[in-house]
Amino acid sequence: MFDCHKKLYAFYDEKIRLKKKGETLREYRDTNIERVREGTKKLREKDKKDHPMFIDDCGQGSMAMHTINQAQHNDDHDIDHALIYSEDDAPEKPEDAREFVASAIKEAGGNFTDDPEPRTNAVTVWYADGYHVDFAIYKVVEDIWGTKTYYHAGETWTKRDPRVITEWFRRENDNLSPMSGWFGVTV
Repeated sequence: MFDCHKKLYAFYDEKIRLKKKGETLREYRDTNIERVREGTKKLREKDKKDHPMFIDDCGQGSMAMHTINQAQHNDDHDIDHALIYSEDDAPEKPEDAREFVASAIKEAGGNFTDDPEPRTNAVTVWYADGYHVDFAIYKVVEDIWGTKTYYHAGETWTKRDPRVITEWFRRENDNLSPMSGWFGVTV
């Protein structure tokens, strides 16, 4: 029998999983995380004000779950990422948090087709080739026992952990797709 596993895996990796395009998407994400950081620093200098700096960030969605696949129209990929601010630094109103992140990205500069857009649940950075980065904004509240509770900047500050879906997905994937045999080879 002819073994075509390597050929099928190569096709899947290149045409479905988007190995090279995935690298491009990660570069877009990383560039925009740095834009938020640099834009915040510039706004601090410009406004002579201590604007908040995010204290943590984490991936969300297909990139975090390693499930980036070819989009139907080949150009409508999105990158979801969370920016987490401390409770003390986060603006009181969630829309102010989104507006600030959009301003920071814009202040850092870039070749945008449109300005970064503060939307209801995220700040979106659009790219001419159809990709976009969505930054969900969170604040973290820590109680006296060190327990952290996360709140998402939607229409209101809503209790939501940015990592819980990704962690659930990975756990379920491990449980439902266990490696069997020696070195993961089915025997």
